[in-house]
Amino acid sequence: MRGPHHSCSGTLGDVTTASPSHWRDEVAGLAARVRATPARGATRLIAIGGRGGAGKSTLAAALAAQDPSLQVVHLDDLHREGGANDPGAIAWDKVHELLNGLRAGRSVSYRRLDWECNWLDDRPIRVPAGGTVIFEGVSAIRGVGGALGDPYDLTVWIDCDPQVAMERGITRDGGGDHIRAFWDAWITREHEYIADQRPHELADVVLYA
Repeated sequence: MRGPHHSCSGTLGDVTTASPSHWRDEVAGLAARVRATPARGATRLIAIGGRGGAGKSTLAAALAAQDPSLQVVHLDDLHREGGANDPGAIAWDKVHELLNGLRAGRSVSYRRLDWECNWLDDRPIRVPAGGTVIFEGVSAIRGVGGALGDPYDLTVWIDCDPQVAMERGITRDGGGDHIRAFWDAWITREHEYIADQRPHELADVVLYA
């Protein structure tokens, strides 16, 4: 958003936790794990979920820096037209279309939501099949094993204190009463999502930010 685990130290096992002070070191390990993860289809598909302000985009960018061929799809860009202020407005039919196409070996495209204007940009963003594609967003792990099926080859959840994440997000988005009001509404829906879906229990890797 714009607007059972065990702990390991220095390694990434089946499920890993990492403290913020070690996160930079863990990026290299996570990048290696991504590369070693076998793709069940034509494209290796990775999900990074976490609270708004937890650092999902930052982690995705760090992984992309390790592998310039890696593509990142931001779920923020896949909100429906007019849905910038609604955390439930992700166009899941489009997300499914992208995931299914990439797994089948078809290049896909989408139009991103302009959050300032609250409409879809006319210029399509193309995502080639093959290689690795990360889908990052608060609800990236939504419905895994359920409504979303099991599309990902590796899932990552970034856990973070809710208040810390919220204050990071408010600062990132420019502050002000209207931004704080937006986040107050958003965080309520976010809590509901986490309580209902429990994405941290579904994730293969858990990082603590």
